[in-house]
Amino acid sequence: MQLFARSYLGALSLLFLINASNSYAQSITMSGPSSTTVKDTDEYFTDVQGHPYDFSDPCDIGIKQFQFSSESLSGGYWSGVVGPNTGTETLILPNSESIVSIPNATNQDCYQFANHLPVDASKYTQASWRSFTTQGDGSFHFLWDKNNGIPTSGWLASYGYFPPGIYVPFGTDWQIFNQDLTELSVPGNSWSGSINNIMLRWNTAVGPGDTIGMSWFRLVNMDNSPTVNLSWNSSGGGSGAYVHLYMDYDNTDYNGQAVERFHPTSSSIAFKTGVLPPGTYYFYTELARRNGSSEQVLARSNHIGPITINGKATARFLSPSRLNSSNPNNQEEYFRDVVGNPADFSDASDLSNLDPNLPQSWRWFHNWSFEDGLFIATPDTDPNPDPNVVDSDTQLHHTIPTNKPIDPSRFYIYCFRMTMEWEKAPRTGEAADLNDLAHLVRVVAAKTGTSFYFQSKGLWLAEKGVESFPSSSNGYDRSSMLTYCTDLSDPETAHIIGGTSHWYEGTSGITHLRLDPTETQLSDPPRFAIDQAWLLGANTPDESDNFPIQFVFNDPEAKPASVQLFYDTNKSGYNGTLITTLTGVTNGTRTYNWDTSAVEPGTYYIHISISDSAGNFTRYYADEPVVVGGSTSPGSSLKTLADFDGDNKTDFIVVRRGTGNQAVWYKRRSSNGTMVTEVLGNTTTDVFLPIDVDGDNLVDTSNIPARYFPDVSWHSLQSATQSPFSKYWGLKTDVPVPADYSGDGRSDYAIWRPSDGTWWVSLADNSTLFAGVQWGLPGDIPVPADYDGDGKADFAVWRPSTGEWYARLSTTNYSTAPGQILQRQWGLSMDHPMIGDRDGDGKSDLTVWRPDFGMWYTCYSSNNFNCALGSATQYGLWFDYPVHGDFDGDGKMDMAVWRPTSGTWYWIDSSTDEMKSQQWGLYGDLPLSIGNRQLMSLLPTN
Repeated sequence: MQLFARSYLGALSLLFLINASNSYAQSITMSGPSSTTVKDTDEYFTDVQGHPYDFSDPCDIGIKQFQFSSESLSGGYWSGVVGPNTGTETLILPNSESIVSIPNATNQDCYQFANHLPVDASKYTQASWRSFTTQGDGSFHFLWDKNNGIPTSGWLASYGYFPPGIYVPFGTDWQIFNQDLTELSVPGNSWSGSINNIMLRWNTAVGPGDTIGMSWFRLVNMDNSPTVNLSWNSSGGGSGAYVHLYMDYDNTDYNGQAVERFHPTSSSIAFKTGVLPPGTYYFYTELARRNGSSEQVLARSNHIGPITINGKATARFLSPSRLNSSNPNNQEEYFRDVVGNPADFSDASDLSNLDPNLPQSWRWFHNWSFEDGLFIATPDTDPNPDPNVVDSDTQLHHTIPTNKPIDPSRFYIYCFRMTMEWEKAPRTGEAADLNDLAHLVRVVAAKTGTSFYFQSKGLWLAEKGVESFPSSSNGYDRSSMLTYCTDLSDPETAHIIGGTSHWYEGTSGITHLRLDPTETQLSDPPRFAIDQAWLLGANTPDESDNFPIQFVFNDPEAKPASVQLFYDTNKSGYNGTLITTLTGVTNGTRTYNWDTSAVEPGTYYIHISISDSAGNFTRYYADEPVVVGGSTSPGSSLKTLADFDGDNKTDFIVVRRGTGNQAVWYKRRSSNGTMVTEVLGNTTTDVFLPIDVDGDNLVDTSNIPARYFPDVSWHSLQSATQSPFSKYWGLKTDVPVPADYSGDGRSDYAIWRPSDGTWWVSLADNSTLFAGVQWGLPGDIPVPADYDGDGKADFAVWRPSTGEWYARLSTTNYSTAPGQILQRQWGLSMDHPMIGDRDGDGKSDLTVWRPDFGMWYTCYSSNNFNCALGSATQYGLWFDYPVHGDFDGDGKMDMAVWRPTSGTWYWIDSSTDEMKSQQWGLYGDLPLSIGNRQLMSLLPTN
C-alpha cells in the first residue's frame, strides 16, 4: 500500500524548518522532462462506464448520502459532514441492473448510475483516489462485493471482506491513495473475477461533525500505464533521511500531494502516470526525516513539468436507450400508444386507486393532489416494513383498461421520474433510520385484482444534492428530480419471494401495474412527487426505415476526433458491421440517421469507436438494441433454445421416467440455480423438444406421443398462461421439426416425413402454412433453421451418405432453382448435424459433431458458407450426446455435450472460450436439447 499525504504546517513551524534546512545546508535537486504529454491508461469508469469518477455531477456521489448531515458538490469535489451517529461510507460503484438513473436529453439527469457492468478484476488491479478528512485520520477500509444486486439493508453484511484499516496521521490536507488491490485478499474473497460493488469506509476515528471529501476515484490497469522518468540528488540529509515525490497543479508553491514516499535520498523512478487522472501537473521532491513522532522537512527541490496527461474522449448514447426521450417516436410506449393517455400525472385519469371508497391498503398515502403536471402525496406510516411484504407499501396503481392488457413481451422497460422531500431525510447514519425512510422503490404487476405475480427488486432513489421539493412557492422546481429505469424482463430484476415470478412468466396479459414509490415508518414522512412514468418497448426505425443514432461526445482537450458507428448482433466483442465513419466530431450532441432499409431484420446493438487527437481509443455499446424489421421486443423472438426463465440463456432440462412411466421434467434456472419440476407426458410413448408455442421467448413444457400412436398429438403447457394446448399433426413415423417458419416468434407445428421427404407445417394460430412440400430423400436428417437471417426457419436436410447440406431459403420464396438454394458438403456419414448460429450474425451455421473423436466442425455463414474457412474443435467423448444451447447468453450457440454416465453438461462459452460444466441429470434421463440424429434414433421406422 502506498498512501501519500501532506499536512499543512503552522507558520512558525514552517519558518523553523526552513531556517533549520539552511543552517545545515541540506539541498535537493530534481531532473526530468521540462514539458511532456502522455496518454491516459486503461481506466474502468472511463473505458467501461463512459464517465470518469471525477465528481463533476451529482451521480458520482453514490447512494450512501444519508450517512451525512450535509453535503456539497462544487469545484470538482464532494464533501459531506458525518451525521450524529458514525457513518463514513461512500458507495463508489453501485452495479446492479435494478438501480439505473439515465441521461435525459431535455433535462440532463445522471449518467447511467449503474448498468450491470462489473469490474474485470484481472485487468483493473489498482485503485487511486484523492480525499481528505478534517479529523486527520487517513485510514480506511476498502470493500467490495461480487454479488449482482444492492441489498436493502445490512450493507456491511453484504460485503465479505474488510481489509485492516491503515493508519497514517498526516493531518487534514488532501491525500492521494494508491492501492494495489491484489494485495488486499483473504481466502475465498480475493480481488478476482467480476466485482459488482465497491465501497470506501473511513476509520471510526472519523466521527460526527467531521468532514470527508473526495475529488476523484480511479480503477486502473497499471500494466500499460505510460511512464515519466524522474530523478533527484540530495545532500546534507544525514542518516535516516528519505525523499517524497509530490504532485502539484502549478509550479509557484509547495502545496501538492505526495504520490511516492520513502525513496532513497538520491534515486530515479519511472513514474506511472496512470495513478493520476487527466490534467496538467508539476512534480517536486521533499527531503525529510523522522523527528520523534513527527516528520522534519529538510529541503524541497525545483519543480519539473508541466506533465500533461491527455484524457480519453467518451460518448454516451441518448438514442437508442432505455428511455429514448430524444426520439420518442422511435420507441413503443404502452400508455401513449396503446392506452392513448400518457402517464404524465396531469389528472386523476392516470391512477386507478384514488377512489375514497377503496380501502387504505390500496393506497397507503394521503393529502394527495395534482399540481403543475405532478402528483404529490404524503406516505402513510407503513404498518409492516418488511421489504418482502408489498401490501403495505405506498402504492400508485396505473390505469390499465380491461380491454388493453399489457403484453409483457412487447413492453418490458419501466421508467419513472420523481423526487422526495429530502429535507426530511434522517441523516443519522443509522441503518434503522435509513429503513424508516426506505428510499426504495419497486414495480409490482398482477393478472387480476391484487393477485400479484411479479415484484421487482428495489430501486434505490438517489438524492441529487438539490434540496428543493417542487411546490407553488418555488414554481414547482423540478431540479431535484431524477429519472430511473429498470428492465423488467431481466431475471436479475425479479424479486423471487412468495411465489412471485419473472416478468414474462405467469400471464400473457398484465391487467394491473403499480409503482410503490416508498414505504416509511417516520412519524413525519417526506412527501414524494412524481412527474411521469413510461412502460417502454424496443427502439425501432421509423416508417422510412431510418433510425436516429444520437450520442453526447466529450473530449477533455476539446479537440476533434474520428468516430465510427457499428451495429452488432450481440452486446459483446465490438465486432459489428460498420455503419459510418464521422470525422471532425467535436464536443456536444451528435445525431446520425441510420438507413436500415438494406439491413436484414433482427435485433442489433449499436456501438461506437472513438480515436481522439491524443491517440487514445475508446468504445462503448448502447444500453438498448434497435429492432429492425418489426416492432417486437428483443425478448419476443425465439432466439434461445430451452430457455424457461427468460434470461436468454439455455437452461439445464432433463426428462426422467417417473411412476407409471410418467415424464418428470427437471429444470434448473440459469438465472439463479433454483430447480423446478413438472410432470407432463409419458417416457415410453413420447419425445420431448424445446417448443415456444405462445411466443413469450420461454420454452413450453411439451410432449409429442410420436413413438406409439398412429396419429401424433402435440401437447404443450404454455408458459405465458400455464394453460394446456393440444393439436394433432403428423403420423407415427414422422419426425417432429418444430421451428418458427412464419417469423412471428412462435414455434409452429411441423413434421418431416422420411418416406417421401415432404414437409407439413401448421402455424401456431392453427392455419396451415405448408402442406406436402417436398424437400429431402429417405435417409436424410431434417435440419430446419434460419440460414438466410430473415427470422424464418428454412427447409433444410443433411444427407449422411454424402455429407451434403441442402436448404430451400425463405428469402428466395423457397426456390429450388440453381443458385437459389444453399448447398454445401460438410461432414461425414456418422456425424451429427447440429443447427444454430455460432458466429452471432443472425444466421444458422453448418455444424457437425463427430463422435469418433468428439470433434466439432463448423462452416460459418459469416464467411458466406466458405467451408474452406471452417473451424475444428475437440470437445466431448464418443458416448456423449451433443446438445444445442446458448449457455452464456451471448446470442451464439455453444459447443456442448451431455454425458449420460454422470448426467453432466459440458460446454464452451462462446463469449470467453472457457470450458464449463454442470451436473444435472441421472443415467437414463433424456436432455431436452438433443440433435435431430439423436431424436430420430428414438422414433419408430414403421
